[in-house]
Amino acid sequence: MDRKLGEARKIALKKGIIKSPEELQISQAKNKRFAIKYDNKTINFGLWDGGNHAFIDHRDEKLKKAFRARHSKILLKNGTPAYMSKDSPDYYAWRILW
Repeated sequence: MDRKLGEARKIALKKGIIKSPEELQISQAKNKRFAIKYDNKTINFGLWDGGNHAFIDHRDEKLKKAFRARHSKILLKNGTPAYMSKDSPDYYAWRILW
C-alpha cells in the first residue's frame, strides 16, 4: 500500500503547512506514516501499518467526521486542543491526512 507522500505534500503545500515538498518525509518511526520538522524537532504522525487509516486513503466522509469528533476532545496539558497546536502530531494528521 502506498503511503501517498506525493498527495500529502500537495495538501501540506496548498494549506501553507510546508514551504517545500522536502519538508514532509516518510517517517522512520515504527508505525508512523510521515515526519515533519517543526521548531527544531521532528514530529511523526499518522498511523502506518499498511492499511487504509486516513481520509486520503479511503475518502469516507463518515469516518472523517468520526475521527475529527474523537480528536477534537484530545487536550494538551495547557488545555489547548491538540489539533490546534503545531507541536502536536494531531495538528498535522488533522490537516494533512484528514
